[in-house]
Amino acid sequence: MGENSNANGNLNSLFVATVCTGDVDHQYHLSTLELASQCHQKGVLNHNCIVASSILTQGRNICVSNFLNDRRFDNLLFVDSDIRFDSNTAFSLLNSPYDVAFAPYPVKQHFWDKSKKGLKNHPEALGKTMGNKYTIKQVKNAES
Repeated sequence: MGENSNANGNLNSLFVATVCTGDVDHQYHLSTLELASQCHQKGVLNHNCIVASSILTQGRNICVSNFLNDRRFDNLLFVDSDIRFDSNTAFSLLNSPYDVAFAPYPVKQHFWDKSKKGLKNHPEALGKTMGNKYTIKQVKNAES
């Protein structure tokens, strides 16, 4: 259990940082509301920092600066402004034993052929995200 945890193993504070070039997606908004609600229920101090910037790297730097200048927060979570996310996934990431953790999310395109093939081979997976594609690739042996 790290210094950012309380006796129950839950994190004490969460600074959610988002950079957007305009409006945020309604699914993002609903996800942050759910996360804030769960933080409140768990007694976790929560703050959402949304920075509007056409230069994403500049916006991220502003978010990090705001996080570092607010001593109440020990954990920083970057979330893109155009995705839906599960608050349980956020808590899993933040309670992981690692200093840096990430969760990939799919490309914003659905691959219907992949879904059709997946349902044919695994009909029990109906309604799952099998038609998604991720932009990362798994490396079997990273030391080679």
